[in-house]
Amino acid sequence: MMRKNILLLLLLFMVTLVTGCGSDSSKTSTQENLPDKIIIQAPPAPPTAPLLKMIDRKPFGEKVQIEFIPYKTVEEATARVVKGEADLTILPVNTAAKLYNKGIDISLDNVTTWGILYLVSTENGISQWQDLKGKEVYVGAQGASPDIITRYLMEKNNISSTDVTIKYGNSPEIAQMLIQGMVKTAVLPEPMVTQVLNKNKSVQIILDFQREWQQAENNSSLPQTGMVVQNKFVKEYPTALNTIRKAYKEALEQTVNDPASASSLVEEKLNIPGPVFIKSMERTNLKFVTADNAKTDVGNYLDKLLDFSPDMVGGKLPDENFYLAK
Repeated sequence: MMRKNILLLLLLFMVTLVTGCGSDSSKTSTQENLPDKIIIQAPPAPPTAPLLKMIDRKPFGEKVQIEFIPYKTVEEATARVVKGEADLTILPVNTAAKLYNKGIDISLDNVTTWGILYLVSTENGISQWQDLKGKEVYVGAQGASPDIITRYLMEKNNISSTDVTIKYGNSPEIAQMLIQGMVKTAVLPEPMVTQVLNKNKSVQIILDFQREWQQAENNSSLPQTGMVVQNKFVKEYPTALNTIRKAYKEALEQTVNDPASASSLVEEKLNIPGPVFIKSMERTNLKFVTADNAKTDVGNYLDKLLDFSPDMVGGKLPDENFYLAK
C-alpha cells in the first residue's frame, strides 16, 4: 500500500513539474515575442504630439527601446518604408495607399488626423469659394494632398481651374509670406495657421476644409493622416503592436483633452512653441480610429482622389488587406 502511495506521489510530482515547465515555456515565448527596438517615424505635425507622449511614458518599460525619427518630407519617409527601415510610420492616407498599391508590404493600422487644412486670407471680401474667382491662392506642395483637396473642393463648389490662379511653394515659406504681407490668400495646415494668426492680425480663417469636405461628401469625414505598419512586424510582434496601439490611443485622447500635457515635448522635439501648439489644437481634428472602423471614410476619400488624380493613390483603390484588423 505504501509503495502504491509513493508511486502516486511521484506521478503527481512529475505532472506538476511538466505543467510548471510548460508555464515557464509560455512566459518565455511571450517575452521573446517583443523586439529589442521599435523604430517609429513621423512628421513635425499634430498627430506626432501624442506619439511623443506615448514614447516618453515607455509603454514597454525598459524591455523595448522605441526610436523616434522625425522626417521633414514625405519622400524621406516613404524611402524608409520601402527599405523596411521603420516599423511604424505616420503618413498621409493617400501616400499609404499608393505604397500599398506598388506592392510594399504594409497595412494601415489607424487614422488619427481628420482635417487640419484651412483657407486663410487678409482680404475682407473673401468669405466663400465664389469669392476666390480672379484671386491668387497659394498652396503647399503641388500634387500633394493639400493641393488635390483644394482643387477638388473648388470643383465641387463650381470653381474651375481657370477661375483661380494657384501658386505653389512649401507651407512654411507660404506661412512666412503671409506673415510679411507678401501673400494675401493661402491654404495652410495647423499649427502653421495659428503661427500666422499670432503674427499677422489681419489674417482671417475663411474656410475649414474638414467642414467643407463633409458638406461636399454627405457628412463623410476627411481622413488625412494615419499610421502604417510593416506586415512583417505585424506577424512577428502582434503583442507589441497591440501595446503600441493602445498606448497611442490613450496618449492621443489625453493630448486632445489636455494639450498642455504634451506641449513641452512638442516644443523640445518638434520645435513648435508650446503656446502655439496648445492654441492650434482648437482647430486640429485628432481622433484615434482603427483602420477597419475608418474603412468607409478612407474608401470614400481615396475614391474621390482616384477620380480626380489617379496617381495620388497609385492608380487604383487598395483592396481589403490594406486595412489592418484589430
